[in-house]
Amino acid sequence: MKKVISFLISTLCGSLVLSGLSFSDGYKQMSLNHFLDQIMFGFMYIAPFVIILGIPYGFFS
Repeated sequence: MKKVISFLISTLCGSLVLSGLSFSDGYKQMSLNHFLDQIMFGFMYIAPFVIILGIPYGFFS
């Protein structure tokens, strides 16, 4: 359970960073729909890397 929670937190943080980096237009407001799309995009593309790289790293540490 502890690894699942850390997986969700790390993926969410990565998605938030990705969402913040993609929001480069300072004058344009970000809609909630666009923000949620970026979060889901982050989950789809960051989660596999967290799983693939995180499991071996957990065994080695």
